[in-house]
Amino acid sequence: MRGASGALLMLALATAGTPVFAQQPFNRFYAARWEPTLRFNSRPGEARRDYRWVGTAVVGAGLGVTAAVVARAACGNSEHGPRDCTGVTVGVGLLGAAVGGALGNLLGRAVHRR
Repeated sequence: MRGASGALLMLALATAGTPVFAQQPFNRFYAARWEPTLRFNSRPGEARRDYRWVGTAVVGAGLGVTAAVVARAACGNSEHGPRDCTGVTVGVGLLGAAVGGALGNLLGRAVHRR
């Protein structure tokens, strides 16, 4: 059974047509032109039509508030932690806002407006 299926496979490969890129001369390299669906930059002189600033604001604010609420809850539950959690809450909230702003900017660049 193996011999028959191997022979059929070899026959199919031998009779199959060659791909288009294999028919080009060998003195030059022909690369396939691939255009990405997501562009993170724009051409010179072209207006940027994406949601980078909206993503920065929305994701930054959302992650900042979420990080501050979680930090406040974690700081208040500590037995030996500081009695005043304001500094920790503000610091973690600002860190969350910075990370969220960076992620939102990258996500906003990936979504293009029409």
